[in-house]
Amino acid sequence: MSDLPAPVRERLARNGFAVVQNDRVLESREEFLLDLATKLGEPCGTRNLKSLIDHLRPATVKNARPRSMSALHGKGQFPWHSDGAHWPVPPQYILLVCVSGLPGCASTDVSPIEDFLAFGSGATDELFAVRNGRRSFYSPIL
Repeated sequence: MSDLPAPVRERLARNGFAVVQNDRVLESREEFLLDLATKLGEPCGTRNLKSLIDHLRPATVKNARPRSMSALHGKGQFPWHSDGAHWPVPPQYILLVCVSGLPGCASTDVSPIEDFLAFGSGATDELFAVRNGRRSFYSPIL
């Protein structure tokens, strides 16, 4: 993480997130994300570790992957959640990039950790069942 510019490290420490602009014109989004991920730690894949980068697209309930958030909410607003919280070891950082926004879809809100801690100790102390077949386990929200 010491390879990150000081302002990015400071925003991560203060807010739990940082907005970073890709000002390297010749670099693709994927190269930029992988470089940034490597500076933050060891990147790990999602969705059964098949890929380090997922290309997410809004989907209707009818066209969504089974048992996904889109299968429940389609292009509407998702409930408050923490990406990766359903993993046995949640990620410390999640990198997001918006290639193009689509009209009629819900926006993505990113909030400082303090906003969630305002819910009280339930956000950190209470355990929730993460059901995923034989690998089910209990986990706190944060």
